[in-house]
Amino acid sequence: MPGVALLSGRYEQADPKTRLVRLPVPAGLADVTEQLRQVQRQKTAAFEAGDHEGAAALRGRERQLRAEKLRLEQEWAAGADVRAVIAENQRVHRELDRLRALLRQHGNEPDGGTAQTA
Repeated sequence: MPGVALLSGRYEQADPKTRLVRLPVPAGLADVTEQLRQVQRQKTAAFEAGDHEGAAALRGRERQLRAEKLRLEQEWAAGADVRAVIAENQRVHRELDRLRALLRQHGNEPDGGTAQTA
């Protein structure tokens, strides 16, 4: 299954054996993302209510939050050792596959028969 890795701020095709990697999102980035969603909803509501000045002010705040989100994403990606994360992710998947095989050897279907390899 081909994967995509974020390297140097751009997406590159990963090795076909690479599995998707999930990195925990830093709290600050999650907070800014939620604030951005709220401002976007408020801006839409203001515009639909005919409050064009309010919508314009919220558009300015939206721009600030987008810039902050981009800065935090770049900072987060720069601090990630992507190769180490991928290697650990692959190690965990191999172990999971090994444990599922052991369960099957003992007559137990993992996850009630719904288990799938990522």
